[in-house]
Amino acid sequence: MLKGRPERSGRPFALSGGEFPIPMDRDVAMETELSEAERVLLDWLKRHGPDDWHQVSIDWNWDAGVQILAWIAAQPECDRATAQNLLVIGGADYYLRFADRAALLAAEPYNLEPFDLIMPIVARWNTGGYERSEIASYEPSSLTPQLRRHRAAEQAQGGRPLPFRLDDSVFEPLNGRGFSYLYAEGWPPEVEAEIKARGLSY
Repeated sequence: MLKGRPERSGRPFALSGGEFPIPMDRDVAMETELSEAERVLLDWLKRHGPDDWHQVSIDWNWDAGVQILAWIAAQPECDRATAQNLLVIGGADYYLRFADRAALLAAEPYNLEPFDLIMPIVARWNTGGYERSEIASYEPSSLTPQLRRHRAAEQAQGGRPLPFRLDDSVFEPLNGRGFSYLYAEGWPPEVEAEIKARGLSY
């Protein structure tokens, strides 16, 4: 868990065509939302590419917050497998019980961060926005059970309007290069070394 994390504003970012709490924009400035250690990691991510972003995302400790994951998911070159894993790990089906963000805010404000991460990914996925597909699904055997669970959660709403819908393609195994756990809680060794050299907490 990161120490000395800045307070989150909770204020949605404007996005053309609507409003999402996390923007799908390569150039959006996130530095005010990040700790000093996270800024070091973000600088590292900017110097690397989709494979490295994927590795960080599958290893990331979500208890440390989701802004780094949001930056990764917002990149035009973000791989489909990365987005897929964020949707599955993020438990998108859980949020089907809430009519919208306002309902979630009223009932479970502590769950806003993952919801705010997932919604723009859902919107981008459903419109074909994740074009790069060079990485294999992470834990593909979990996808079919996740599909059944998601559809069951939809049916459990009894015909009430859903806050979002996920295409079946989210749960289809992707082919490509395989990845396994590598970075402790998502922090590459060179990033950890720089953080420690600068005397930062993380």
